[in-house]
Amino acid sequence: MPSLISKRWCRLTGVLVLIGMSAFVINSQMQVADNSDSSHGSVFDVAGNSRRANGPQLSLKDDIGNGPKRRNRHAADGEVAAVDQLVHSVNTKQDQQNQERHEEEVQLPRQKENPTAGDDMKPNGRPNPPGPHLPPGALFVCVLILSETPDAPHRRAVRNSWAKQLSEYKVDLGNLVGAVNGDRQVFTADSLYRHFFVVGRLAGILDYVREEMEKERDVVMVNENDYASTTAKLYSAFMWAKVNLEFEYVLKTQDRVYLNIPGVIRWLADQPRKKLYAGHEVHLARVMKKTRSPWYMADKFYSNKFYPDYLLSFAFILSRDNVEMLLTAWRDYLTVEVGLLHIDDLDVGIAMKNWSIPPVHCPQFFRTFNTGICKNHQVLAVGEVPRDKLQALGETSLQGSPAC
Repeated sequence: MPSLISKRWCRLTGVLVLIGMSAFVINSQMQVADNSDSSHGSVFDVAGNSRRANGPQLSLKDDIGNGPKRRNRHAADGEVAAVDQLVHSVNTKQDQQNQERHEEEVQLPRQKENPTAGDDMKPNGRPNPPGPHLPPGALFVCVLILSETPDAPHRRAVRNSWAKQLSEYKVDLGNLVGAVNGDRQVFTADSLYRHFFVVGRLAGILDYVREEMEKERDVVMVNENDYASTTAKLYSAFMWAKVNLEFEYVLKTQDRVYLNIPGVIRWLADQPRKKLYAGHEVHLARVMKKTRSPWYMADKFYSNKFYPDYLLSFAFILSRDNVEMLLTAWRDYLTVEVGLLHIDDLDVGIAMKNWSIPPVHCPQFFRTFNTGICKNHQVLAVGEVPRDKLQALGETSLQGSPAC
């Protein structure tokens, strides 16, 4: 009897030890799953399959299945099979998570010259959203609207207000075309202006942004983060415009800004086609040297007491030659610590100062919105406009009646 009890006790002890080792292995496997993003990551082979960077998949049989064979332990073998199945399930779930994470982190390629739907298939076979509709010929004004990726409501408000001025409001397009062309016959009513929203890259393409890009065909996605460097994002926007469009001017603006497009076109018709840098001028802005200020600027970035005269970022206009000069000048500085302030309007202003191109102040460019602006029928641009006021400003400037 004692011998039988001893044998059963030894068998029970062996099963308990086996279960304990299995639990330890499962816990280690789950820690690998939790920490794979920060410590090891995932490696995707050519076929698109996922494997861990620190070795092959964990298998319970590899760890404890190669020990001395034990007879008559069907219960223990059942436990091994059950735990091994559980480990396999953990492996499979982690593979699915890695695949999903990989698909979300795939970056969109830069816009091609002739973007078409279906280019650059993603690993899951889902195509990237189509690029924006491009005009067949040269544009007089290319409006680049820098927008944060999640701000779809602001983009929708722009589309429903000033962006449709030339198509739905009573505008004398023939007069505008004549003023722009002069003695030449270059531009038509369809090529006076076109707007494009420029959004930055997120971890993945949000579903509603994808739907917006597919439906509206006026969104350009660049490979810069919305919040890292406004100069880098502006550089990518300018580069996209240079590669994909012919234009006389670029009007850089934001999605919280109202524009009077017919008024801007009329104003530009009388301006030089080269060396133009126009908008709302800031004169003798002091460089903040107090370290506690959110506008602190270290001497290694900019050591002068005052910034050169520059134009505020909410809306400014550049002729094409200036855009091309900026692209050349910024190309070698965007990847180094010192050289650019990474604040778009200041970086543009400093470059123009170095090239002796003075800013042209437009008194019809208003920095912020107020209700008195609604009575100003000559307004060309207004910054920080609430979404509900965009439509009213459009009616005011084009119909001549206070509506906001």
